Amino acid sequence: MPETQSPSPLTAADIGTRLDPSSFGFVTTDELQPLDEIIGQPRAERSFEIGVGIRQSGYHVFVSGISGSGRMELARRVLTLRAASEPVPRDWVYVNNFDKSEEPIAIPLAAGQGGQLQRDLTNLIARLMDELPKA
Repeated sequence: MPETQSPSPLTAADIGTRLDPSSFGFVTTDELQPLDEIIGQPRAERSFEIGVGIRQSGYHVFVSGISGSGRMELARRVLTLRAASEPVPRDWVYVNNFDKSEEPIAIPLAAGQGGQLQRDLTNLIARLMDELPKA
């Protein structure tokens, strides 16, 4: 039976890859344009686009993946592109229902008016707190 030799330990030079920086075509990464796609995820991207395109009540999209996989960037990019081509949605404001506190009242407002209503009500409350004691 032939005698086997034990493997010799590897050094850093044995396993390291040397790259010539002049072969990159740039000096620093600041010179590079940002990528517009998520690398290696065409099925995930297509699935997400299909899911977001479903216009039926009760459908939701769930995104999962390991940290650093680009899942949130993918979702953000697809949703940003879709939002740019869609009409601006209404604001929905929920106010207390004094008769049934477990069922708030939903009020649709023109886009951007929810924030204005909140500011107006905050100002009204501050004014009432100042004026009522004087009365």
